[in-house]
Amino acid sequence: MEDFPEKVISFSKSRKFWAAAAGWLALLITCLQTDPFAAETFTNGTVAIVLGYIGGVAFEDGMAKKDAGQTTLQTDAPNVQVTTTEAKPSVPVFRHD
Repeated sequence: MEDFPEKVISFSKSRKFWAAAAGWLALLITCLQTDPFAAETFTNGTVAIVLGYIGGVAFEDGMAKKDAGQTTLQTDAPNVQVTTTEAKPSVPVFRHD
C-alpha cells in the first residue's frame, strides 16, 4: 500500500485529477460570477465532477484487470516482442466424467 507522500505525487501526475480540478475551478468561477451565488449549481456540478473522476478511475482499474492476463516476452531480435494471453472460454464448458 502506498504511503501518503507517494499517493499525493501519483495524484499530481494524474491527468484525470487535473481535468477534474480544472473543471471544478471553472465551475467555481462561473458560480462566483452570479449574484446571488448559485449554490445548487455549484453543488450539482461538484457531485458530477467527483462522480466522473470516480468513474474514470474505475474504468482504468477495470482495463488494468482485463490486461492482467497478458504476458509480454522480449526476444533477442530487435523490435520484436511476443504477447500472449490466458485463453478463457466464452461459453461454459461441461465435463461428463
